[in-house]
Amino acid sequence: MCVTLDAQPSTPPFRVVPRTRKLDRSEWNQVVFSDESRFNLSRDDNRVRLWRPRGERLNPVFALQRHTAHTAGGMVWGAIAYYTRSPLVLIRGTVTVHRYDNDILQPHVLPHMIRLPGAIFQENKARPHTKRLSRLSALLLPFFGLPDP
Repeated sequence: MCVTLDAQPSTPPFRVVPRTRKLDRSEWNQVVFSDESRFNLSRDDNRVRLWRPRGERLNPVFALQRHTAHTAGGMVWGAIAYYTRSPLVLIRGTVTVHRYDNDILQPHVLPHMIRLPGAIFQENKARPHTKRLSRLSALLLPFFGLPDP
């Protein structure tokens, strides 16, 4: 989803840019990319590893099982644009829809986007990003005093 904030109060404060539309060079300079990444402080990340030859997809012999205890580590979120970047946000635990809204969108994305008139916010289709509650457009409508969709 891409959302654009406009500086002109006579127009809606944002617009959704369809995925099928190609951006021109000047618009690419206005895109704010965001993502999160998990990191581990231990060697074992609790994942099951598979090394298998072709045709042996379901053969359990090739699965390497690791223990399932919690590992030390965390997740960081950040956003970058052509002329700016957001601070890195340390996220402890699992990112849920409510945590994405309360810990990332409201305190970090909204203030960052307001400082960038005309910016286009891009987020991937991860589950916390696609739920109705965390849609940036639904969050921005009440903020700018427009009726809810």
